[in-house]
Formats: sequence, structure tokens, C-alpha cells
Amino acid sequence: MSGDPGFEQAAEVLSRIRRTTGDLGAVLAELESTVEPEVAGWSAEARARYREAKREWSTALDLMPECLDRAARAFREISAEEPKRGR
Repeated sequence: MSGDPGFEQAAEVLSRIRRTTGDLGAVLAELESTVEPEVAGWSAEARARYREAKREWSTALDLMPECLDRAARAFREISAEEPKRGR
């Protein structure tokens, strides 16, 4: 980003979050492969609650890259504006 260490730090944080998002995807895939064979034996209520939770975490994980891209664009825009503000 710019020479401002705050923006560099923000870029690093976004990078770490991207890596963590990938790690979460792997953990959730492992959880799913472990749990799915057992789900058929659960009560109907437990299966429904699991399926809803799975939809929620999948949706959240799918949204993360888009959110991180928006954050990165915002930081780039802000850092590009900083020299115009007399810094």
C-alpha cells in the first residue's frame, strides 16, 4: 500500500485473515467428512439443527473472500487518497 505503516499493517491483517479463512474451510471439510456418516442416525431435530448450522457456516465462509476483497479495495482507496490530503 503506501509508505504509511498503518496501511501496511492492515494489508498484513487482511492476508492473515485470508489464510485463516482457508484454514477454516479445511477444518469444516474435515468436520463434515467425519460427521456426515453419523447424521443419519441422529434425531430429526438434531439433523435439522446440524443442516441449518452447516448452511450458516458455509454461507459465512463463502462470503469471506468477497468481504476481504472489499476491505482491501477500501484500504487501497484510502492509501491512494492520503498523499492528496497533504501527507
